[in-house]
Amino acid sequence: MDLFKPWAARGNTTAPLHAPPKPAAAFTPEQLRRLERLHNCATLYEIEIVRGDGTRALLCYGQWNKRQMMDALWRRSESALAFLGVESVCIERPRGANSLVLGDAVIRPTGRTQRDAITAGDELPYVGTLHPPAKDQPGDVI
Repeated sequence: MDLFKPWAARGNTTAPLHAPPKPAAAFTPEQLRRLERLHNCATLYEIEIVRGDGTRALLCYGQWNKRQMMDALWRRSESALAFLGVESVCIERPRGANSLVLGDAVIRPTGRTQRDAITAGDELPYVGTLHPPAKDQPGDVI
């Protein structure tokens, strides 16, 4: 089998899993800058936080494991709690599920990589920009 032939010429009748990449001219300068920054970096996945009403925000880009999701939630706790509109929350870690449950909200991977989100041009809004943490709190490094 010649892997250098076009998709249809190899005898495949079904479409490929991913759409063909856009030409470089189709990207904005900001997208090109962000894609260049990802060159030779590990693949990171979108981790989203979803409120009970369906509003979604980006918690972080990371790996698909509960430990990294807990760490991201810990580091962005003020912004995440402000996004959820609560002062405190009980975290549940369902067995077998790759998600965290916070009352009626959930933290889960979206299945897209950081590169996919940038090239699609529809990145989720970052939870820290929606609800920035308060400055000069006790314990902050000034």
